[in-house]
Amino acid sequence: MNQKGLVANMLWLASSKYPDDCGNEPRLSLAAWAQCFLDNFATVKEAVAAFRSHPFCVVSDRMPGINRYTTLHLSIFDAQDNSPIFEYINGKVVIHEGRDYQVMTNDPEYPEQLAIQK
Repeated sequence: MNQKGLVANMLWLASSKYPDDCGNEPRLSLAAWAQCFLDNFATVKEAVAAFRSHPFCVVSDRMPGINRYTTLHLSIFDAQDNSPIFEYINGKVVIHEGRDYQVMTNDPEYPEQLAIQK
């Protein structure tokens, strides 16, 4: 949580697939993804708008000692109860945004979590 009340959470998402080629987008380590939002934004609305207009490319690397990449998804929320969930699926970021997206768990991808709930 930052001083303005923006909160970030990251959980495992085994199916995450980050971009193979970032093109001209600035790269951001998965390890700094949540901190980037906390350091730069006060509200979810501000964070989502900035990410949509100036996207960055989240990159991951292998975990030490094993041949597996770190794979996570991210949620942020603020005092207005807005809580988007960011997932990298097939190399593209998907943002699930709106009042319906209040809870995120480890696997599976968010659309499958909603199906389980129903």
